Amino acid sequence: MEDLLHKLGVDWRLLIAQIVNFAILFFVLRKVLYRPVLAMLRERRERIAKGLADAEAAAIRRREIDIERANVLHSAEAERRSMLEAAAAEADAMRKQRVAAVELEVVAIRQRGEADAVRTRAELLESVRHDVGDLVLSIARKVTTDRLPATTHDAIIRAAEAEIRGHAWPSR
Repeated sequence: MEDLLHKLGVDWRLLIAQIVNFAILFFVLRKVLYRPVLAMLRERRERIAKGLADAEAAAIRRREIDIERANVLHSAEAERRSMLEAAAAEADAMRKQRVAAVELEVVAIRQRGEADAVRTRAELLESVRHDVGDLVLSIARKVTTDRLPATTHDAIIRAAEAEIRGHAWPSR
């Protein structure tokens, strides 16, 4: 075997030294370079996986936020509509209440006006009756003073006064 190695130009001492050097280099590279590179690659893989998981979680969270936002907007819109409807109903009720109050006031004013008109009419009628009664008595005095004796004249005037006063024509 030595001959064969010698014919091939291989020195067994150099070969053993190279094998030992290779083993030392392999051991050193494995400890110093290979394991740290593997650790760095593993760490990078983990960071990439974590980044992908975070991105997926962020996408899920964003979808959840979008859904929540849509729900909030929907409920806010529903609340806005209900508030508008309530405000419109309240305004309508207030308007109806104001209209009813104004109608009551109009009725009260009309009733007061009618009562004032009735009272004024009664006062005017009373005044006219009184004036007519006074006029009738005055005419009766003038007519009977010259043509009738004083006792008959006084009796007729007293009877006319009694008749006039008896028909709700009181003297003033």
